[in-house]
Amino acid sequence: MPYSYRTFVLAEAAGPTRSARSCPWQRLPCPSSLSPAGNLSSVIVNGSSPLDLREILWKVRHLLWVALLPIVTAACAGLLYLVITRQYEAAATVSVGEQTSVSPALEPLVGDQRGPAESSTPTVIQIDNRLHSRSFLTSIVNQLGLAHTREIRLRAAEEAQHLEGVTTDELALRRAISVVSRRIFASPVGPPARSSVTLVRISALGDDPATARQLATTVVNTLVQENAVTAREQARARGAFSADQIKIYEEKLRQSENALRQFEESVIGSQLADVPVNAQNADLARETVRTTDAEMNQIRERLRTEQLQLRGLAGVDATIPNLENGNTRALEARLKELEVNLGVADLRGAAGTGDISAQKLRIGATRQALFAAYRDLASARGGLLSDDARDLVAGIALDRSELRSLREKKDRMNAYIQSYSRGMQRSPRDQMEEQRLKDEAQRNRDLLTALQREATSSHLSEAIQESQLGFQVEVVEPALIPLTPYPTQRLIKILSSALLLGAFLSVIVVIGMVRYNASLCSLETAEEALQVKALGAIPRIEAWSPPGTFLSRNWAPVSLAIVILATAAFCVVNGSDHRGPVATGHDATTQQQ
Repeated sequence: MPYSYRTFVLAEAAGPTRSARSCPWQRLPCPSSLSPAGNLSSVIVNGSSPLDLREILWKVRHLLWVALLPIVTAACAGLLYLVITRQYEAAATVSVGEQTSVSPALEPLVGDQRGPAESSTPTVIQIDNRLHSRSFLTSIVNQLGLAHTREIRLRAAEEAQHLEGVTTDELALRRAISVVSRRIFASPVGPPARSSVTLVRISALGDDPATARQLATTVVNTLVQENAVTAREQARARGAFSADQIKIYEEKLRQSENALRQFEESVIGSQLADVPVNAQNADLARETVRTTDAEMNQIRERLRTEQLQLRGLAGVDATIPNLENGNTRALEARLKELEVNLGVADLRGAAGTGDISAQKLRIGATRQALFAAYRDLASARGGLLSDDARDLVAGIALDRSELRSLREKKDRMNAYIQSYSRGMQRSPRDQMEEQRLKDEAQRNRDLLTALQREATSSHLSEAIQESQLGFQVEVVEPALIPLTPYPTQRLIKILSSALLLGAFLSVIVVIGMVRYNASLCSLETAEEALQVKALGAIPRIEAWSPPGTFLSRNWAPVSLAIVILATAAFCVVNGSDHRGPVATGHDATTQQQ
């Protein structure tokens, strides 16, 4: 069975008297009255069980001071570090993204230059990256002349002696940049707000109040100035780029529009040509060509017959005289036109049979007039031709005119049919080409419009930036002279690190003390430790005074008190030396404001 806490073990002496005080494993040695002639020895036995809550509570009670000692010591060490390396923090608050509203007509051109304002984190990250960029830090160092301080110059000179190709000025500048980079911070003010304004707190650390305030003020002013300059430069760069591209795309748009116009004119020209053949009457046109061929063959046969008749006439030369003058040429041209019009009217057929009949009557009248003209020309030859020969010569001349008019009709019908066939073949290709040219012209037009819009937007943005209406970084609260040398952020950071380190050390100490505990947990371990047989265990008598000195029993709380008192005394002594900055003159007026 497990034994109760702080019991004594009765053991039979197996040799020389072994006092309980000489047992190295006992936690609270028993009084000397329990080992006179010494056949009894006493050792404390702690009853043990894997899940014994009493044992756990006993260990917590007796190891509490030991566990607190590393934690408090680490916290005091962090506090001492803060007191020794005191730094002052000056902070200024700036608003980022504020933009004065413009008229609704200009809003689409200016656009939202603030970006999304759903969260202040991206803005704070951007500002922090800007503050810690090398160019920005170099500007701060040069303005404050930090690279020329005595301490930095001496250390840079020492390092330059061991480095080749690096000057003292360059090393001093790098060291000053590193120092300034560790002393400036950016953090959001309050929770993220769904508005166009984000408040950012810019803090700066310094060895004295004036240095901290000067650094914070310089950082904020430089940030505001560089933001305005950068915004104007970006707007000018956008405008220059847009102006160059506008010239290029104006030429491209002109070329594409010219190509589209020429193509459309060619298509319109082909459509304006009177081509009566279409899908409905294409077969009729081909039939008209065949009919015309048949008529021409008939006329050729009649011509051969008439020529034979002319040669059979006695006393008549086989050579046919040329019967032609201005009147016959005009009548023949009229006959050709009427034949072609008859073929076209035949194809269209929408005008009705009356138009076709009238056209045929006009053709007949023209033929009669042409025959009469030819006969007059034949009669003008006098006695060379007989009356029958004159009629026959006039008929031959008329047949030749009709043959030429029918050939003109056939050629015109064939041309119409070929135009229709080419149009049918070119129609899909023309549509695709037209669509391609339209798309190209529209694309160039859209790009040109976008570039013109961008150029206008850049000019407006530049004007807005110069007139303080655009994207702004404005100082809401300037930096004041700090009154206490303990910045909250630095205090929390150092003390939290110290407490974490103390908790880690406390866990290690407690685990070590539990692992190497001097208490005996059973009679078997007591027999093994005393090397004698254990007879039993008796409770500890409360009237007996605990063995050992006060310091040996309470070393942990005493050490804890000493650490706390020493830390408090050091803080009081060093705190009395700090009187705080006295704001006089211009500084006092600024702080009152």
